[in-house]
This record gives sequence, structure tokens and C-alpha cells, in this order.
Amino acid sequence: MKESNKHNKKYLATTAIEDFWNVKMPILFLGEWCKNSNRKSFWEQLNYTDVKSSLDKKEQVDEARLYTQDLFNNAIKTLTEKFNCLHKENYSKRYWEIVLGPWLKWYINTVYTRYVNLKDVINNYEPFTTTLLSKEEHITPIDTRSFRNLSQTDTYNLQIYSRIFETLGMNYPTKSLENENINIYKENGHIRSGPFRFIKEAVRELVYKRQNNGSIFLVDSYFTNSDILKLFIITTGKVYPLFKIMPPISPVKLCQEKRVHLIAIEHEHSEFEMVFNRLLPFDVPICYIEGYKIIKQYIKSNNPRKPRVIFSSNSWYFRENIKIWAANSKESGTVLVGTQHGGNYGSVVYPHEANFETDITDRYYTWGWEKKNCNTHVIPFYSTKLSSRRKLGAHNSKQGVLFVTTKIFRYPLYIYRHSYSQKIYYSWQEIFMSKIALTIRPFFRIRLHKDDSLKEIRLRWASFAPEVQFVNRDNPFFSSLGKNRLFVSDHLSTTFVEALSANKPSILFWNPETSDLNEEAIPYYEMLENVGILHKTPEEAAEKVNAVYPDVEGWWNRPELQLAVNTFCNRYARTIPKVHKFWVKEFNNLLNESSNL
Repeated sequence: MKESNKHNKKYLATTAIEDFWNVKMPILFLGEWCKNSNRKSFWEQLNYTDVKSSLDKKEQVDEARLYTQDLFNNAIKTLTEKFNCLHKENYSKRYWEIVLGPWLKWYINTVYTRYVNLKDVINNYEPFTTTLLSKEEHITPIDTRSFRNLSQTDTYNLQIYSRIFETLGMNYPTKSLENENINIYKENGHIRSGPFRFIKEAVRELVYKRQNNGSIFLVDSYFTNSDILKLFIITTGKVYPLFKIMPPISPVKLCQEKRVHLIAIEHEHSEFEMVFNRLLPFDVPICYIEGYKIIKQYIKSNNPRKPRVIFSSNSWYFRENIKIWAANSKESGTVLVGTQHGGNYGSVVYPHEANFETDITDRYYTWGWEKKNCNTHVIPFYSTKLSSRRKLGAHNSKQGVLFVTTKIFRYPLYIYRHSYSQKIYYSWQEIFMSKIALTIRPFFRIRLHKDDSLKEIRLRWASFAPEVQFVNRDNPFFSSLGKNRLFVSDHLSTTFVEALSANKPSILFWNPETSDLNEEAIPYYEMLENVGILHKTPEEAAEKVNAVYPDVEGWWNRPELQLAVNTFCNRYARTIPKVHKFWVKEFNNLLNESSNL
């Protein structure tokens, strides 16, 4: 029911930046992201109300997903024309989908969810007031990685909310930031030193001397260094790895003259499309406008000019020079080949990354699952990421339960039931630990997600399970996995697939309502459920941990359980010893068939 009592005017807090709150008024918290755990003693004393999100309803989420996908399809068509005109190019829609696609998909979802957030308040909680971020402090992302990083910061979200309000003609007071530093760029990474460093350098130099030889080039392939060397030698140089990483683009002054005409929707049919068109020109990352020629020049000097095949797992997202190089090469006939890198690929109803990767590639290799009626040729094959790892098995001689958590985005980056999923996820962890036997609790080792920058999750765990230990993330996951007796995961992602493929005793649980499985996947997950690996409630999962921890060997080595694990892995985590031999054959076939793909 809409609140309209003019004597009960509320103050809308859009982010966790307390300098932009008026605590003398009743507070409306736009989302859980406003309430940092380390400030709970402060905000829980306030007179506040949590805004109810319409995107916590499954029907609205399904509609929003369809709408934003249609919006992306329309926008990429328009932006193809706009960017070709801007850069005096004549590239296809596919070129710009490879280059702009990851950013544009995330950007549409980001702006749309923030728009819905504000409409929920406008429609249901009037009258209210708020404070907007001063225009002088608005920034534009450098590239896709910086946008994704910014999308999880309070300051950038405050900027988005401010710009939406202004576009809607709702002019609230503005204010400058006082103690906030907005991180506009994060390094793309670096080449690690190690025993294969000299080989990488030697191969790299050879690549640039023979860059016109029409070979297969591996970029972020997830092959081990050893397998890469074997592939290079056995194919007599037909398979080359690319290790070089382009230096980051420096922030530059925006060219408003170039940006002013960049709209994405030619014919606006809704208020949101009007908002989207007004926001987009300023928000397009610098690398696609002011920095575009810099990247093109770098590619000309550093990247192979006539690759026959480009093979990658995840460089389609954050390696801007690789995306532009691949897109440009595709225009000249290069075959783009992708391979799976995420554990929920092939299992969930809305596989955002998997759908994008199969949309832009000519051939796509999975870890065992199939996909029909898509733009690419999907081939069930052997995992480049998992195949070179040893089998761990069950050992009662080991101690410890490795519990791996995931990242629940503070601010939604996708269209999903964000607030609902967030609350369920954290509450299930607490319920699970409350049911673990007191004798086993001290053996829990918690591996937090690397992006727990505000130590939000660590604080939550300390509040309900102070006796647990935290794993040092500098230690590789697989190393931590091998040191413990049992593995526990509370989310449908890559780590549980890694554990099962290594035959590590595992207990899995997650809320089925927040992890929708597709019809093809359901029977395989039911196999795991039937043998006591997968559970639908935290209570059941905890009971299983209590039951099997004393003797994991007796439980894990049962024939029916091993059959379920092997059947599942053959579909979603297929591995094989000496995987390079099978890839050599496949790469030779690719070179022979590439002219027909």
C-alpha cells in the first residue's frame, strides 16, 4: 500500500554512504546493500523501513529477463551503426557484439535493476526525499573490468541512482563526496613468474616473428603450462599460446562531441528506454571511444595478424585488446573457438556467460553437456581446466571440513531475485552451522570469496560460528581441498564440480528456488541427491556431515555413490589423463576443417 502521509515524510538511503543519509528523519533503505555489517550497531538503532523489491517475485524476474534480452538485441543493432560511424569502420553486428557485448549486457541489467529499485520507492513510499551525488564527481569507467568493479561500489551506484532521478526530472539536493575514494580501475593482471617463465618469453617472441603463419592461438585457455608446452611441441608450432597482457589504458578526458549522439534505442517505447538512452552516452567505457584507436594500434604491433583459429575460455570478457583482435580477425575469416570455464554451465536455466559465449563463437567445447538450437557447434569434450588434476579420494586419516562460500553481489549485476537470494543464502549458512555437532565445528575451515573486500562475510561468520578457521586465499583451492577430509559447498558454481571431478568426498546444499536447473540437468542432480551428496535444506546437509565425517571412506566408496559421481562428472566435469593428446587431434581437425566452419 502506498504511503502518502505528508506528515510522515521519509528519507531514502540509496547506498551505504552515511554522509548521504539524514538520520533525523525516518529512513527508507533501498536495499540490503545499505546496511554494512560493521555498522550494524549504528543503523539498527535508526527508525528505518526496508523497501520491498518487485524483483523478488519470480514472475517479474522472468519478464525482466526477457525484456532486457530483447533490449540488448535491439541496442546492439543500433550501436553497430553508431560505432561504425563514430570510428569510420564498416564492421558487422557480430564484431560489435564481441567487443561491446559483455559490458552492454551487464550495463543494461545494472541500469534496469536500479531503475526498478527507484520506481518501487516512487510508486509505494511517497512522500520522500534524498540526496544526489554532485555531477562534478560523476565518472566514466575505463573498460569492462572497471565497470564491473565499479558496479559493486557505493559511490558508483550513488551516481547511477542520482542520474536516474535527474533523468526522471526529480531534482533533489546534491552533495559532494567527503571521505569516499572511488576506484575507477583495477589491474587486468600480470604474468606470474615461475619455472615456465623463460619458455613463455621464448615462445612469445617466436609468435611475433611468425605471426602470419595461420596457426591456432590459445588465450586464457586453462591448459596447464606443461600441457601448453606439449601442444606446442607435438603440433610443431601449429598451436601457440599468447601470454602478453596489454598495459591498462590511462584515464583521459571524455570527448563529449563523440558521445552525444550515442543512443542505443531508436524508437523509445517506455520510460526506462528513455532513461537508458540518456544515461548510456556518458557511461560507455573509455576504451570503446577515446581509447579505441590506442587499442587498435597496440593490436597492430603486438597481436598475430592472420590467426587461423583463436581459442579461449574467458578472455571474451575483460581482455579488451583480445576482444577487438578476435572480432577483427573474425571479419577476415578466423574461426573463434570457446571452451567452458564455469561449473554451472549446462545446468542452470539462465546461464548468462554460457549463452554469450555460444552466441559469439563458431565452435564451443563443453565439459560433457550438449546444447542444441544455438549459434555455434557445441561439442562435449574434455575439460582443459580439470583434466590435469589428480584424483584425491576419501581418507579418514585427514582432518578438517573445507567449506567454500561464494560471492553474493552487494548490488545486482544480473536480473534475479537479488534480495531474496541474499537473505536465503546467508540465513542458510547460519542454520547449517547451528546443526553441526559441537565436536565437528572446530574442524571447519571457511574459504571466503576473494571479493569479500569489506569483510562482510567474515563478520557474519564470526557472529554465529566464532570457532571456525578461515583459509588463506593465497593457497590454491585444490591444495586446500586435498588437505581436508570433507568438502562442503552451499552454491551451484565451479568449486563443487572441481571437487567431484577429483573424487573428493562432498556435501552440497543450496535453495532450489535460487538455482533453477534446466530439464536436461535435473536427472543428474537427482542422482547426487539420491546418494546423499546434494541436499535441499541446510538441516539435511548438516545431519549428513555429522553422520559421514567420522568415516568418509565407508560412505564415499560405496559403489552406488561412485556410480552417481562418475555419471554426473561424465556429463558436467569430463576429464581424462594426458588430455593434451586428445586436444592435439582436435586441433588438427580444427585446422583441416576451419575453412568450412
